[in-house]
Amino acid sequence: MTRVDFRKMTVDQIAFHLAENQIGPVEIELLQNDSRTGVRKCVERFLARRQADSREQKRLHALFAYESEARCSGYTYIAGIDEVGRGPLAGPVVAAAVILPEDAYIKGINDSKLLSAQKREQLYSIIIEKAVAWSVGVGEVVEIDTVNILNANKMAMMRAVDSLAVQPDFVLVDALKLDGLHCPQRAIISGDRLSASIAAASIVAKVTRDRWMREMDKVFGGYGFAQNKGYATAEHLAALQKLGACPMHRKSFLHLTERKMGSTGQLGEEQAAAYLCGLGYEVIARNWRCERGEIDIIARDGGTLVFVEVKTRRSDRFGPPTEAVDTRKQERLRLLALSYIHTTGHSAAAYRFDVASVDLRLGTIEIFKDAF
Repeated sequence: MTRVDFRKMTVDQIAFHLAENQIGPVEIELLQNDSRTGVRKCVERFLARRQADSREQKRLHALFAYESEARCSGYTYIAGIDEVGRGPLAGPVVAAAVILPEDAYIKGINDSKLLSAQKREQLYSIIIEKAVAWSVGVGEVVEIDTVNILNANKMAMMRAVDSLAVQPDFVLVDALKLDGLHCPQRAIISGDRLSASIAAASIVAKVTRDRWMREMDKVFGGYGFAQNKGYATAEHLAALQKLGACPMHRKSFLHLTERKMGSTGQLGEEQAAAYLCGLGYEVIARNWRCERGEIDIIARDGGTLVFVEVKTRRSDRFGPPTEAVDTRKQERLRLLALSYIHTTGHSAAAYRFDVASVDLRLGTIEIFKDAF
C-alpha cells in the first residue's frame, strides 16, 4: 500500500483524507509532528471524533444487552414497546412497538426525552427504514376518560404489538407488564434508557404523537397544542380558562386545573400527581403539612406508602431538579414522613421516598423510585 505524502497536501486535503480514510498510528504521528498548525488541529479533531465514536459504539453495545440476552435464550424477533402522553391534559396516549435487526447500531439512539426534536425526527426516519417491523397504537381521549389513563396506555401498547407485520416472540416493555400477550415479556424500569428496542419505540411514539398534536393545533386553535403537546403549561392553562375545553381535552384530567397554579412548583405538582395516577399510584394526600414542613404528594404503590418530593424546572439553568434534594432535605423528609405516619395512624409496613422530576420546558416527567 502506497503511503500518502502529507507534505504535498494542503490542510483542506488532509482534513478530507482524515474524514474519508482509516489511518494508522504512523500516519497520526506524522501529522502530529507536522509544522503546520492547521494540520495539527485537523488531527486533534480527528482523534477526538474517533474517541467519541468509540464511546458511542460501547454505549450502543450496552443498549443491546437485554436483546442479546433474549437471543441467547433462543428468541429471534424481540420487540421494544414504549409510550408517550400519559401526563398531558389533552390528546391521546400513543405507543410504539419496534423490532430492530440484531446489532442495529443506530448512532445517537436514546430515550426520546434526552433528544432534541430535530434529532428525534432524524432518528425516526432511520429507525423505520432499518426496523424489521414497527407500528403504533393509540389510546383515544374517550378511552382515557372511560377506562383511565393506565388502562388506555396498556390498550395502546397491545394495539401496537398486534399491528406489527412481523409478530415478536419476545417483548421488552418500558416499566409495565401487559396482560394478554401471546409471547414472553420483560418489564424494564427506565427501559427507554437501557434497551435499544425500547429507546427506538420511544422515539417513534414521541414523533408520531408530536406530529399529531401539531395537526390538532390547526383544528383546535388557541391552546398551543403545537408547542405544549397538550401538557399543562401556564399558557395552556390560561387558554383553558379563557376558551374552555375542546374535544381533545381529557375530562378526567381537567379537575387537576381547578386548583390555583400560579407558581412553577404548583404546576409541577399537578402534572406529577396526574402522572403518578397514570402509573397506577393511589394519591392519598397533597401538600400535607405539619410544624416540621410539607410533603408534596403522599401515595400508595401497591402495598407501599410513598412520599413524593416534586422538583420542577422551567429551564435547565440550575441543573437537574433531583439535585435539589440534598442530604439535609432528605433528612427533613424522613422526619416529615414519620410525623405523617404517627399523626394519621396509617399502616406503613413498607414505605419509600420517590422524587418526581418535572421539566416544564420539555414537557417531561420522570419518577425516581426509592430515591434515597
